Amino acid sequence: MAPGYRNLLNGFEKIANRVTTGIILAALIVGAALMMRINSTFQIFAYPGIAMICFLFALGGSAWLVLGILWKDYKHSHQRKG
Repeated sequence: MAPGYRNLLNGFEKIANRVTTGIILAALIVGAALMMRINSTFQIFAYPGIAMICFLFALGGSAWLVLGILWKDYKHSHQRKG
């Protein structure tokens, strides 16, 4: 293997994981938005409960994704300096 090949491959894997997570979260948000039209007896804040649960999962997943990206980038930038 060529030098740096593993670093390049790790970079591509990191990007692919971030994109995949973003697509899944976007699908969850779109699905939840579509479910808002469904009448349900189970409600949270006067909205259909299952849709609100999906939105909450999407919110948590989005926060996890953004914080994970920021944390890894922060660690990576400080490793170069040290």
